[in-house]
Amino acid sequence: KELLDRNKDIWLSISATTRNPRMGEKDGENYYFISDERFKDMIDKKEFLEWAQFAGNYYGTPLSTVNKKIEKGFVVLLEIEVEGAKQIKEKFPEALSIFLLPPSKAELEKRIRNRGTEKEEAINRRLSRANYEIASSGEFDFVLTNHDVDETVKGVFKIIKSWKFFLKTQLIGWNNRSGKNLLNSIIIPAVRLSQTAATTGADLMNFVLKILSIWFLELCWMMFYLGPL
Repeated sequence: KELLDRNKDIWLSISATTRNPRMGEKDGENYYFISDERFKDMIDKKEFLEWAQFAGNYYGTPLSTVNKKIEKGFVVLLEIEVEGAKQIKEKFPEALSIFLLPPSKAELEKRIRNRGTEKEEAINRRLSRANYEIASSGEFDFVLTNHDVDETVKGVFKIIKSWKFFLKTQLIGWNNRSGKNLLNSIIIPAVRLSQTAATTGADLMNFVLKILSIWFLELCWMMFYLGPL
């Protein structure tokens, strides 16, 4: 919600689910609450961008609404679980993926229980599933630990803003090899390096020099390929 309030060009996709609504949730606003039969029918008709079964219920992203928002120029944000994210990456390798880690498993359990919306059996299923999902976090482009909501929102926004910059500029388009190389060489290692617990001054200096040298070579290649900017 914080991220959407601050950025009007970001649209949060509304998922369809077969689970029952929690207190305060509204159909068409939080989720599209549908039956198992309807969900399976949509699967057969390939009406989902992605779908998965989680904690005994089905969840999926309707394809039609996502396409409409993309056509209007929105950045579409999908709040989905790991299996759905893997499906997106397989279909759209250029898609940006961010994994939000809990500070600890104990804190995750505390947050789930504090909702007061699920029975013990459902809570245990979620906690068991969390082990697998956390182990899969390394497959995502970026990993952020959600200690504080405001700080996490700022981190997500910075990542999206950087990603949008590289997508929109003619200098680095997804259709030329330079953009992908520069993105992989600079942004992703920068985030991973910043998450390393112990980083020496020499490590940082070497990293900065590497960035500058790669950036210079990429710019030279692009100027040769496209001509003067």
